Amino acid sequence: GVNGGVNGGVNGGVNGGVNDFVKGHAVMEEHLDDLAGGLQLGADLAEARTAAQARRRAERIFSIVLRQPALSVVVPEGSPPAVDRDALVAWAYGRKASTTTPRATEIFTFGPVVTADQFVKVVERAYKEQRLLTAGVASFDALSTSVARAVKLLACCLMLIILLEIYEVPTSAWLVPLGTGIITVALLAGSITSDFFESFYYAYITRPYDIGDRVLLSSPGSDPTMASLVVKNVFLVRTEFLNIAGQSLLINHSALNCMSISNLNKSGRMTMLFVLRVPVVTPVAKITSLCEAIKAYATEAATEWAAFDLLFDDIVNNEGHLSLKIWAESRFLAHEVVPIYEAKSRLVLFMHTYMQAASIDYVQPLLPTARVA
Repeated sequence: GVNGGVNGGVNGGVNGGVNDFVKGHAVMEEHLDDLAGGLQLGADLAEARTAAQARRRAERIFSIVLRQPALSVVVPEGSPPAVDRDALVAWAYGRKASTTTPRATEIFTFGPVVTADQFVKVVERAYKEQRLLTAGVASFDALSTSVARAVKLLACCLMLIILLEIYEVPTSAWLVPLGTGIITVALLAGSITSDFFESFYYAYITRPYDIGDRVLLSSPGSDPTMASLVVKNVFLVRTEFLNIAGQSLLINHSALNCMSISNLNKSGRMTMLFVLRVPVVTPVAKITSLCEAIKAYATEAATEWAAFDLLFDDIVNNEGHLSLKIWAESRFLAHEVVPIYEAKSRLVLFMHTYMQAASIDYVQPLLPTARVA
């Protein structure tokens, strides 16, 4: 009886522990799948050699998806065929179509349905992210290889000295002059030695960006002087950037360490400030109508703008206008430069067109007006 109780307790405890481990492993894999986000959509397209090839494969995949009854949705006449967003993401994760993926809205920011063009854009973005991630890992591995070789060289030198001491081989006759020579060379090199170790620490430890990130460089406390730079490669002592004109730019890490870096890929949504000058002679009804029209535009362009705040912050009497500041939060992330400025262009054109249609024309006064106490 005692043996049976002991054996039963041990077996039950072992089996329970194994089952808990298996369940925990399954939960961990599910969490890892959730963290993978949109990259999971491009997993089956990783064999594509170029973005154009991945785009063509995505178009073929979407045509297959449209033939799945559980994914397709009814769209208005004349609209392109579309599928349900949540069901599509669940299908991409390999789960049941009824399972709602929590990151669906982060992957597809276009709305609850997905068309062929939107699907291709998301897959293309995931494909590029995978390529950039692979390049970043390869760059970091190259730095790790260099560090490993340096550590092995130092370890071999140390072991050689220990072996010489064990076999009572005199080392002071050459070790002291060698050490003195190394220190002398390091002192004569001056800032080169400190710059090398500073650059190594910056690239290997600090590393504020990865390959493919879009960054802004500026002096601390000032506006960016080098904007929209894309990281092309990270070396041991310098980083190669591509500017907006496609030109290559090499900057040493010792210089970057003294600059402020804004990493747009690690930032959130872009918020922009528009300053609209409204003439002081404009009737109140037209000013109210202008503000309501801007808010209505934000509602219609909900796929581009998340929030609008309109504030009149100043009356510039000597120039004859009211200062209307519009804080607009974009739905695009900060590194998505092209969609952001396309939306900005449409918004500015709308405000200009509306003000012209409403006869709200700004005219510089001939004589500046002054405030009378």
